[in-house]
Amino acid sequence: MKYYCDTERHLVCVPYSEENLHKMAEALDIKKWWFHKGKTGLCHYDIPLKRIKEISSKCELVDRREIVKIIRGEKREQKNIISIEAQS
Repeated sequence: MKYYCDTERHLVCVPYSEENLHKMAEALDIKKWWFHKGKTGLCHYDIPLKRIKEISSKCELVDRREIVKIIRGEKREQKNIISIEAQS
């Protein structure tokens, strides 16, 4: 599973599913109250403020539009990647 975050603390994973989001959160030791499920079904976790540096170092940093594309299942485009610091 690969983790992606943006500069606004949104956190998702690929393959994307609500079940995988919870597995990701468990692996990163993020509590469930950081989980958000919008009215449109766009689910994500927020990165806890005190753990931004730690958790973002385990993710690929992308822009907000890329997070939405991942959630919607749209093809990822390399041009939206800000930097790569992915660790699995």
